[in-house]
Amino acid sequence: FFRVYTMIGLNVWGLLLHTLLAAVVVHPSGRVLAHANVLGFPISRIHAPHSRDKAAGRPRLIALRVERRPSMPYTSIGLGTPPQPFTVQIDTGSPALVLPSHDCTACPLRNASLANPGFKSNESSTFGYPYACGPRASTTHGPPPCPFWMRYGDMSQTTGVMVLDRLVLKGRHGTVASKVVVDLMLEASPEEMFAGRGYDGILGLGPDTARVDHHPAPLTSIVKAQQVPDMFALYVGIGPDGGILHLGGVDEAAFKPPLRYTPMGGCLWEYCITVNSLSAGSHSVVRRGAEFGIVLVDSGTTLSLVPPSVFSAIRNMFQSHYCHLPLVCPPQGATLFDGTADSVNCIEEDHLCSGFPTFRWHLHGGAVVEVPPGAYMLRHASQRRPSHFRYCFGLAPREPIEGNPNTTLGDTFMAAAYIVHDRQQKRMGFAAPNHAYYRRALDLTAAQPSSFSVLSPTPNRSFSSPWPAFGFISSLFLAAVLALYKGVGSRSATIHRCDCRGEPLRLRSPLQYGTLSR
Repeated sequence: FFRVYTMIGLNVWGLLLHTLLAAVVVHPSGRVLAHANVLGFPISRIHAPHSRDKAAGRPRLIALRVERRPSMPYTSIGLGTPPQPFTVQIDTGSPALVLPSHDCTACPLRNASLANPGFKSNESSTFGYPYACGPRASTTHGPPPCPFWMRYGDMSQTTGVMVLDRLVLKGRHGTVASKVVVDLMLEASPEEMFAGRGYDGILGLGPDTARVDHHPAPLTSIVKAQQVPDMFALYVGIGPDGGILHLGGVDEAAFKPPLRYTPMGGCLWEYCITVNSLSAGSHSVVRRGAEFGIVLVDSGTTLSLVPPSVFSAIRNMFQSHYCHLPLVCPPQGATLFDGTADSVNCIEEDHLCSGFPTFRWHLHGGAVVEVPPGAYMLRHASQRRPSHFRYCFGLAPREPIEGNPNTTLGDTFMAAAYIVHDRQQKRMGFAAPNHAYYRRALDLTAAQPSSFSVLSPTPNRSFSSPWPAFGFISSLFLAAVLALYKGVGSRSATIHRCDCRGEPLRLRSPLQYGTLSR
């Protein structure tokens, strides 16, 4: 009996220690989490104050994996019943979900880079039209179709009809479906609008005020249907780990504290903020925020576009303090800062040279966004040397255009931060991304089935051994592995010094940069 009770006691203590160690060490960032992913509790603290799963009373957060190909963010969605899969670019600067119709007469639907033949409305049992188009002829679907026309900052445009159907989002915490208005393309100009970009359409997350037809934007419809807070967070990602799009809340495991907010305002059609100053390394670049004008944050723009005076200050700072870096100083016409819309100068090497400074954008309210060279230097595959890459400067001058903001902080800015768009409280939050979170998200995404199905969100499950004693040993082993993993990860982020050569890069067309700026 004594040995039996001793074994029971050891097993109980093993289980308790297993639980304690999992709560302390399972997060690679080194922070002690408020909840451990054991006994059915979520592993990360999720901020979604009014979003609850009715069956289990859990916070409900819509989390979609984001990929960059190579310099713009994409995610996967489904439309209709049954869902038809599409790959869409995430655009925080436009307010519409734009997808090609199977009946589009001027869309690159048969292009070799696009396997998707377009949305087939006759194969969706939930397809319909919005009820807000005025006195028009009736159709076989009931209400009359609503036409739409949209033009982007690169002067590409599309026309078609507005339809209503189920948008299906499959994320890390389950799959949800919401009825949304979709701009279904029947014609695109130029026809190669989406050709060669690797995606089918655009998921606009902009505000309702940017729409002129008074229909709700997709995000507004999702918020209402899922009863989640009117907010979303986006990290566009750098490299193969990708990023994340959180709808209806914020996952604190996705970023490193602190999360600092700045007021959002200054324009009605996009998400605008105020920049007070800009520095790089230990050098001040722009001291007066008025030089930036109105500043919008837009994932639909690859480059960060600044006024000519700001770009000149950036160039002068580089050429005054960083002339030892390749392609920084003259001869004129051959630097990183020279070029036209279809020809820029880039560094070609197997990795980026060390020594490039980190930009610090000082925002109104005290938030500071640090943008390292890995974010603002665009990396493209080399066409002539397969083992090398081309690194191009990710900021460009933008001539003042009437009606357009003076500054657009695009993906070369957003790649440096986990950005919260709190539309309820009209503010934007910025924090450094926790890269270990995105590596874990990649593993979870790879293990999920590829088909779409509407399911109730399921709780995260942690590893637990059926034998508590072995669970205790596995926890010790996990702690050692994670400690080693954390150290290796911090060292692997170092960029080693190298000898780089600069060579001009010819782009096939201006559209290759995806300048969907406004």
